[in-house]
Amino acid sequence: IGTICFCIVYCLLEVVSLGNFGVSVLERMQVPFFMVIKGIKIFDTFERIESLVESMWLFTDFLLITFLVMACCRAFSRTFKMEQSNILTAPVVLTILSGSILIAPDYFNLEWFSESILQPFDVAICFGFIPLVWIIYKIREKKGKKGIDKRGRGVVN
Repeated sequence: IGTICFCIVYCLLEVVSLGNFGVSVLERMQVPFFMVIKGIKIFDTFERIESLVESMWLFTDFLLITFLVMACCRAFSRTFKMEQSNILTAPVVLTILSGSILIAPDYFNLEWFSESILQPFDVAICFGFIPLVWIIYKIREKKGKKGIDKRGRGVVN
């Protein structure tokens, strides 16, 4: 329910900013959504609602990072056949934190890393690794491994 409310509020803020200022003004701004929100008043009582929007952005970023850490822990625990994935949370978070501090201590390093390293890496993953995994999956599927269901989980016969 909270996610639906956030989405509705974001959509309403987008409509209000486009309606108040128009496309021509929004095109000239570097961060148009945030800049436009500074000028919005709600019934002449609530002014400067950007702190509300910033808190919603922070909350959604926290949720995204939490879900990604949980997915990494689950992937590691399934890959290495571990019983509990909770014990991996701290090492994964520390690895991500140290990597982010080392890779991008400021905006310029982040931009360089994104353009020169991540873009070729993304292309290689998209057009190289993913099709390779799919081909391996199809080959294993044709061999018809017994004891494995369609989800890839082991089945006791």
